[in-house]
Amino acid sequence: MKAKSELIERKKLYKDGKVWVSALIASATLAGGMVLTSSVPDVHASVVAQAGVQSSSATDYQQQLSDWNNSEAAYEAAQSSAAQEVASQSAANSESVANYQNELANEVAAQKAANSAAY
Repeated sequence: MKAKSELIERKKLYKDGKVWVSALIASATLAGGMVLTSSVPDVHASVVAQAGVQSSSATDYQQQLSDWNNSEAAYEAAQSSAAQEVASQSAANSESVANYQNELANEVAAQKAANSAAY
């Protein structure tokens, strides 16, 4: 009888253990499914955020390129204006030099005439 009751007891423990193992596997599967399900939207959100960052980066790049082109055009316009200013100033200086040389030549001629008349 002892062997029979021992056998029955072992069957009960085996069945109880089998239920616990099954419950453990089921709960682990359920928990894993919940983890995967909750992390998929996070991955999706991060992919969408990265796409937004890349789109924003492309927009920022286009804006910076446009700003750079505008700055370059403004620099070239200023450089051209400065070159024209230098050219006009140089022409004015050349004219002033020519006028001054003419004045000196006239004064020298007048002085020579005065000297010649005095002798």
